[in-house]
Amino acid sequence: MKKILIVSGALLGCVLFFAGAIWLAMNYWGRWVAEYGPEIHVNFQARAESADAALGNSQDPYSRWVKLGDVALWKAQPPTEGEARIAANELLGMLENYKDDWNYGNANHRANSALGRIALRKGDKVAARNYLLASAMSKGSPQMNTFGPNMTLAKEMLEAGEKSAVLEYLQLCEKFWSMEDGRLALWRRMINEGGTPRFGANLLY
Repeated sequence: MKKILIVSGALLGCVLFFAGAIWLAMNYWGRWVAEYGPEIHVNFQARAESADAALGNSQDPYSRWVKLGDVALWKAQPPTEGEARIAANELLGMLENYKDDWNYGNANHRANSALGRIALRKGDKVAARNYLLASAMSKGSPQMNTFGPNMTLAKEMLEAGEKSAVLEYLQLCEKFWSMEDGRLALWRRMINEGGTPRFGANLLY
């Protein structure tokens, strides 16, 4: 019995050691990518086409509600921004019907991000800022709480010189992004120092 306990304890120690090592490696990797990683270039057309196809396969209003967010976000640039605006406004109109749904945060985030991208492209930075902040005004979602929100609008706002808006947005994201592993603080530091963060996979989620 004593031998079994010793072996079991040793195995448990190994498991905990390797689990800790993996967690540290992932944490370090996420921070390294945020500061030094390659810039990701998003194929908006391909993503928009995929989102359209998925929406076309919707079988009921709820399925449509879940899939409209991708249509709004990925089509929010010429020549499809009109379609993106329609999808975003439809999503916002449905929010009250799904207050307790897991997709509420995703829908709110994607709809406001899409409208913000359109407003920014038209030169309305005030509206774009309001949409950016509104996109973070929720409890998040299973996806956003784990992997974080999409940073496309934040990136475009930074490129337009709207530093303070992005800093405020990143602070709001702290309320729901429980597994951000210090990336939000790192991004804020980089912005305050005049740099531009590498948002990495958060341009794809």
